[in-house]
Amino acid sequence: MIVSTERPNGVTSPLQDPVFLEQVELIYRKSRMDSARLLGALPQFVALLLRRRQVSTAVDPQCLRGALLPAAREMTEFLYATCIATNSQTVLEYGTSYGASTLFLGAAARELGGRVHSAEVVAEKCVAARAAVRHAGLQEYVEVHEGDALVTLTRTGGAIDLLFLDGWKELYLPLLKALTPRFRRGTVLVADNVNFPDARDYVAYVQQLQHGFVSVPIFGGGSLYSVYVGGAGEGM
Repeated sequence: MIVSTERPNGVTSPLQDPVFLEQVELIYRKSRMDSARLLGALPQFVALLLRRRQVSTAVDPQCLRGALLPAAREMTEFLYATCIATNSQTVLEYGTSYGASTLFLGAAARELGGRVHSAEVVAEKCVAARAAVRHAGLQEYVEVHEGDALVTLTRTGGAIDLLFLDGWKELYLPLLKALTPRFRRGTVLVADNVNFPDARDYVAYVQQLQHGFVSVPIFGGGSLYSVYVGGAGEGM
């Protein structure tokens, strides 16, 4: 169901809504200090690199709790446009952080009468994202789940129209496999930062048609757009 996008103040799209834009700009403005915030995790990163271990597997997410790390602005707008184009009613997001992409997914859900379920493991980030969602007036359409995405997102019900992956890369493939039974023909997957080493297994999997996906690199190959076309007796 597509609901009316008319606003009382004459704004016809949430992307033009000053309240929405204020929350978005606040997140991106604060994210400019991420380099300084990441210094606290630098010793762990260096030690892992010296031992040739996967960074995202071993670094404690709590070390990054102060870093906003939002998806690029062009990605968030792409997600909004994709939801609108595909009439996505049920959207799942892995990696809420402070809620930049969550706001754009929620804006689309408001227009479409849909629902967004977003998973984040760091408690402080969940609090901040919920506040941003509330201030943007999207709380009826967005739920931020605290905890392991393999638990929280698999507890949500119904067919999935769009899945956005932007968390720890080594969980992309396990989460995909856990959620595939809820995919329908045409379910869209957008995975960010797939050029990270930890995402290799995911990329290899969705690029094989026998697994039921057609995939195209986007944004210079840093992200991957996939559509579920059925296969292996999975999906809905």
